[in-house]
Amino acid sequence: MCLSRRYLSYMFSHAFLFFTLH
Repeated sequence: MCLSRRYLSYMFSHAFLFFTLH
């Protein structure tokens, strides 16, 4: 479960950055 949370956080961070850049 720890990995899932870490993955979600990573994806969210990337998505946020992508949206901010675009």
